[in-house]
Amino acid sequence: MKRKTAVWLMILAVLLVSIGLLIWWQWNNIAALRYAIGYTTEQKQELIKQTDEVIKDVAKSFSGVDWELLSEEAKEQLAKGELAEETAVAILTGQLSWEEYQQSKETPDHVPVYSKPSRVDDIIAKIYVLRASYTGKIDALVGQALADYRAKKGTKSELISRYVSMGYALEGECDGQMEALLSELQRELKRTGGDEGLISKIRSAYRTEKSLKKASIIEKYQK
Repeated sequence: MKRKTAVWLMILAVLLVSIGLLIWWQWNNIAALRYAIGYTTEQKQELIKQTDEVIKDVAKSFSGVDWELLSEEAKEQLAKGELAEETAVAILTGQLSWEEYQQSKETPDHVPVYSKPSRVDDIIAKIYVLRASYTGKIDALVGQALADYRAKKGTKSELISRYVSMGYALEGECDGQMEALLSELQRELKRTGGDEGLISKIRSAYRTEKSLKKASIIEKYQK
């Protein structure tokens, strides 16, 4: 009897751990669903604004990165993949101006020369660029999915299955790069005696942004 009880307790423990791991793995998706169903458009826009402000404040407090150095045109080009990430990093860290970049495009012989930013600045700028780049890729993916649906290239369930898989692949790729950058940033902050609390602020803002982005996609597919 005791042996059977021990076996059942072991099975129960395994199940509880499995459920816990599943909830942890899907937590971002659960949060996205909560935002999509339980929050108004205004509330979600306020959350987006708050997460963006967190990243801006981090950049201003701990580095020389300034998101405002990128013009609206530059931000659009970055999201569409039309602006090289290396160029965006140089602009964000003040090593290259948008005007100088435009001039170099108009005059092929003119090659802008700029020095490398500090390591912390470089990493934070890359985090900015990563966010904009993958947001653009997700938007393009959603746009293509909706275009395929209107063109009747599959049923709604087929297209959702196909594009959700592609979306998860992009998310995994972005997560991997983000964690690599955060690990690199943590090592650099530890080496220079910087505030490592910066890491948790960026990670939290990033996860919230992901949930909000998924919430907006859920709403599009519901229409």
